[in-house]
Amino acid sequence: MLDSKSNRQTIKVSINSKDDKCIDWAESEVVQSDYIIRTTTIYDALLSNTPSRLQAVVLDENEEISFNENEKPCRYKMFIIGDSSGTTPLLVHNDLIDSLKMSETFIFNQIKREETHDKMILSTSPNSTISHTTNTINPNLHNMEESMLFNQIDIQQINTCFEEIPNLQKEMICPSCKINLIPMAGKGHLLKCGNCSKMTWCKSNDFNGSVVLQIDNQASSFFAVKNILQNFFQQQNPNVPMTSENLSKYYLLNGPWKITLSHFHRLILGIHKI
Repeated sequence: MLDSKSNRQTIKVSINSKDDKCIDWAESEVVQSDYIIRTTTIYDALLSNTPSRLQAVVLDENEEISFNENEKPCRYKMFIIGDSSGTTPLLVHNDLIDSLKMSETFIFNQIKREETHDKMILSTSPNSTISHTTNTINPNLHNMEESMLFNQIDIQQINTCFEEIPNLQKEMICPSCKINLIPMAGKGHLLKCGNCSKMTWCKSNDFNGSVVLQIDNQASSFFAVKNILQNFFQQQNPNVPMTSENLSKYYLLNGPWKITLSHFHRLILGIHKI
């Protein structure tokens, strides 16, 4: 008997005689933790705002890409995974790439969704784990062609305008979820992500500014790497005070700009005047 609201399960155990008559019995109540991540389907994971646990088979793989982030070598690889609900691209980072093999089934923990090229896909995070399983999965391939045609272009240089600069004040963002971190009560030097709960030490050189760009006539939000907007502004306007108002006015009125960005990481990597 399972109470879905409280995650309580009552187990009754009886000891019977050879005539199947009850000699003794006992009852025990087991409480399941609310923090256990249950296995879900790919379809549900693509709709979830919290990290998911999946069991899926690897159906396809693409070329591994290497890059540097904050002067640290990194790599990623796009796989296509499938289960009974369908298929989806999965962006796998760094050493987790080596865990996967074609046509085999794996359990994926702490997998998050992210929007890339106007499509929701799945991605590993710093907390993700991948383990092999002997379970057999018969994937539903109804959207396999769509998954294979997904645009895998990451780093791209475009000419575009800033549509909005919501925040040029310095705020810390989560390196995994790309959302603002929340200060911990009574711990001014520690910040915490409300999505993945990752904690970060507050360091001024990690501050980033959020912006909205026009890409293919649609508004897309990105973050700027290591105050790149402030640094470029200072180079171009050495005698102008670097206030939030001056920064916004300069970028909004002097476009279009030639911008190098990473779609998968939602980051502006470089900016130049056209």
